[in-house]
Amino acid sequence: MKNETPVIKYTCPKCGGRQYEVKGVIMQHSQFTQMFSIPGRRYTAVICERCRYTEFYNLPLKRIKEAFDFIPGG
Repeated sequence: MKNETPVIKYTCPKCGGRQYEVKGVIMQHSQFTQMFSIPGRRYTAVICERCRYTEFYNLPLKRIKEAFDFIPGG
């Protein structure tokens, strides 16, 4: 299986760590969406491996690198 984790310039805003993992997540917003099997929204989570601080982005995994290349100091 091909590793699809993008390489980004990440520095944790909480502890300054530079090791991270990137995961795609789907979140259900209410019991209504779960009851009727309506798909939740997709987010990308960037998780600091040192302190486990997590940031969520409303971007697909394949576009997260573009966002971090654009963020100053990121």
